[in-house]
Amino acid sequence: MNKRLKSREIKPAVRRAVENTVLIHNFDQQHDTLVDAFRAATARFGSRMAIGRRQLLSEDDELQPNGRTFKKNTYGDYQFKTFSEMETLVNNTAAGFASLGLKKGDKIALYMETRSEWMIAAHAAFRAGLTVVTVFASLGEDRVIEAIEESEAKA
Repeated sequence: MNKRLKSREIKPAVRRAVENTVLIHNFDQQHDTLVDAFRAATARFGSRMAIGRRQLLSEDDELQPNGRTFKKNTYGDYQFKTFSEMETLVNNTAAGFASLGLKKGDKIALYMETRSEWMIAAHAAFRAGLTVVTVFASLGEDRVIEAIEESEAKA
């Protein structure tokens, strides 16, 4: 288990890296956290498109000239959520995390494809004060188990 101190709290809910501090920059001078920045974006751009996804319509096997078979996906049109709609989803998901007994400082492992649901779950975790541990399916079963165990994620 790696117990090296990687960040320090500089004020409630704001952490900064202990190493590589020259890489830390604010997105602007008014917002110190992603939570603050997202709230500001929602207040400013509430009715604008924030995030989109396309529905998987079909998945077909496609034979390649070398004899290998690849999956060919066909997707529908993008369906977008506005900042306000995304904010509602983030708040509801954060409330769901709280209903599971998760509290500020707990770690949550997100084991999912990188897509709009991941972004909503990550923003909900940030809103709830949780630390996000991203676990990629491409790691393979043994590495996924190791990542979850080593991270000490509660959910």
